[in-house]
Amino acid sequence: MSLATLLVATLAAHASADTTLPSLQARIAAIAATVDGDVGAAALHLESGVGVATRGDDLFFLASVYKLPIAVALLRRADAGTVGLGDTVRLAPWDFRLGRATLAPNAPGGGGAYTVAELLRAMIADSDNTAGDAILALAGGPSAVTDTLRALGLGGIRIDRSALATLLEFYGVGDLPLGSELTPERVAALVQASRAADRSAALDRFAREPWDSASALAVAELLDRLWRGELLSARSTALLLGHLEGGWIETRLVAGVPPGTRVWHKTGSYAAAATHDAGIVELPDGTHLVVVVLVRQPRRDTEAAERAIAAITRAAWEFWAARPSNPRGGQPDAGEARPRSRATRPSSARRCGTAAGWRGPHPATRAGSRPRPRPARRPRRGSTRTYRRTP
Repeated sequence: MSLATLLVATLAAHASADTTLPSLQARIAAIAATVDGDVGAAALHLESGVGVATRGDDLFFLASVYKLPIAVALLRRADAGTVGLGDTVRLAPWDFRLGRATLAPNAPGGGGAYTVAELLRAMIADSDNTAGDAILALAGGPSAVTDTLRALGLGGIRIDRSALATLLEFYGVGDLPLGSELTPERVAALVQASRAADRSAALDRFAREPWDSASALAVAELLDRLWRGELLSARSTALLLGHLEGGWIETRLVAGVPPGTRVWHKTGSYAAAATHDAGIVELPDGTHLVVVVLVRQPRRDTEAAERAIAAITRAAWEFWAARPSNPRGGQPDAGEARPRSRATRPSSARRCGTAAGWRGPHPATRAGSRPRPRPARRPRRGSTRTYRRTP
């Protein structure tokens, strides 16, 4: 179930209850307006369930942020015992990818051999495209990953293509059959040989397609539920959060918080189509904030996009850092199992947000159960709003 259905109320409905959230929304919207392009952003205080969003329902091509839901799907299989993290995966020379790549052939003939755990770490911590396509295959392929997300109530995220298929389509060579002849060298030659007209047509088509996309709110919900232990076993949750902590990009979310602040995040970049960051940052009182900022530009200006992501993160962090600790936030119950996070237990009751106000609480029959989705009321394009998840 999406945050847009479960958690959202209009700004007018909550302005009387909390007169400070609109000021944060105005600040985030003003920062987003400085970018030449589209910005979708969401910020959610995990322990209280209160948040804001601007263009939170707009769909964006995820780029490497899509590796996060792929990791969730793979670890679901590991939790079920159908995939072993210690299993060895053998890669052929044509299984290696262009773009962000840290894995190198380590076997005779240009192939490679890695454990599933090594591939998972490389995909998330290093955003390695070779590892990403290998993990995607182990998770059953794009359709299987999307089906897993839907079964988890995360239908606002879709996975459609491998990194190789995306690259070929982006540069106008996507009609070629995928096969063993497509080594990185062969793919590079095909990209270089593609005609300018084909590239232009492909880029226009690429921008209009909904493939491999999600909204800022949908990604925020995935992070929220991952942190709260609703998607994976405790062991798998800790493993994935461990790979998300730190990272190799020191701009974007990381630049928006004070040095030394703990950050768990996944970035995504793809020419002008994507400059993203999505993650969780720790606040001074030990509570946590989900921040998702997705940027799409008509002309690539990575530095401007990264500055905007950092500024939105800083605005949200400063807002919640200055607020008194929420009585529902803080530490988990005594004796509660947790990963490296301070995650709280899944809620046993939810309130469904509507434009008129709040309905509920819903009579959940077991901890972590969720009510049937209600049709979401989509805001006008470019709107900002607040939302609240009731634990």
